[in-house]
Order: sequence, then C-alpha cells, then structure tokens
Amino acid sequence: MSENDMEYDLLGGSRANRHRTAILGLMMKGAFYGMAVFAGIIAFIWIFIGIGALLPPESKEASDPTPTSFEIELPAERTSYDI
Repeated sequence: MSENDMEYDLLGGSRANRHRTAILGLMMKGAFYGMAVFAGIIAFIWIFIGIGALLPPESKEASDPTPTSFEIELPAERTSYDI
C-alpha cells in the first residue's frame, strides 16, 4: 500500500480507527445526555418529596379542595340485550 491508499493522522491511526473513535465519542456523548436527563428527572422528584416533607402535618390532613374530581358517573344499566 502506498501513502495515498491509506491516510494517516498525527497519532498514526488509520481512517477506520478515526471513524471508530468518532462513533465511540458520539455514543458516549449520547449516553451522557441520557444520564443527565434521567438524573434531572430523579432530582425533580426528590425536590418535590423534600418540599412535601417540610410541610406541616395539618396540610396533609386537610380535605380535598376538589371533592367531586374523583367521582365517576357509570353509564345507565341496560335492561334489555336485544340485538
């Protein structure tokens, strides 16, 4: 192989090695972003848990401010099953 057939960088690696290194770098970058998003979500949840722990017990025993929000209307029963 001549010098023109195989391109070398300053560290003596071939083009394939540079591609592998670039791909690995991009995968690591994506893994870091994913880890950062996951850690952010976990931190967000823990912040709300911490705020809830700081609230006085009376606030946790208060009645529901929207008492009808959990009521579910069931459809009327069918008396006839004629098709």
